[in-house]
Amino acid sequence: MLTLTRTAYCKDLSKVHTWSCKLCDEYPRPLTNVSAISNASLGMQLFVGVDTADGANGSVLVSFRGSEVLINYLEDLEVGKSAPWQGGGCEGCRVHAGFLDTWNTVRESTLDAIEGKLAANPGAVLRVTGHSMGASMAEMACVDLQAHRGITCGQVYTFGTPRTGNQAFMDAYMGAVSSADAYRVTHWRDPFPHLPPVALGYAHSVTEVFYNSDFTASRLCTGPEDDQCSQQFEVATCLVCCIMEHLSYLNVSIGQAQCDP
Repeated sequence: MLTLTRTAYCKDLSKVHTWSCKLCDEYPRPLTNVSAISNASLGMQLFVGVDTADGANGSVLVSFRGSEVLINYLEDLEVGKSAPWQGGGCEGCRVHAGFLDTWNTVRESTLDAIEGKLAANPGAVLRVTGHSMGASMAEMACVDLQAHRGITCGQVYTFGTPRTGNQAFMDAYMGAVSSADAYRVTHWRDPFPHLPPVALGYAHSVTEVFYNSDFTASRLCTGPEDDQCSQQFEVATCLVCCIMEHLSYLNVSIGQAQCDP
């Protein structure tokens, strides 16, 4: 799933579409029927592909890219302006306004691509991943799929996930993933999981997997804000020292430079 997350950063989406990008060979099997979707003005891109050899009936894989402009992104997270979830199906839900604006620019294309590939591959499992802002897009996609297409995410792995919305939204998200098979991976003092602040009404999902600084040890955390996991660190300290920890997961770097020459 981390390989798929890294691949979403590839600038040349034509190579992702043909599964011929620099990172594509790192995934154990070639993907087929890959749809690449983007909105350049907001810096969002993603792909939806099919792995016909993943499990008994294959899988439909979705990967969202994070933001390339980290400083601007951090400023938006610190402000943390929220907006009500649009379109129904998530009573009382509020999410980060910038995330929602970004999601809405790719929403219909993404939902249609996922629904179409699942219909063409009966029994396939839907697996979703993303890093940074892309992790929040993954959470919103699963809520939207459940509410408006009747589709359940089979598995979600996210990396360096910020707080996407309020508790009502996170409850809806956990209910939109099959058997709550949703893992939120964090790295030591990565500042992004600390934002937007809890004080502004934001919450995390419960299934955090916390890695130490050099990825030699991990912890399956208890609850959404376990003080033995990423919550043990002060956000101010993380913002000063550790933005680069956001760009490294499982001892590999994440970003456009790793995919494009």
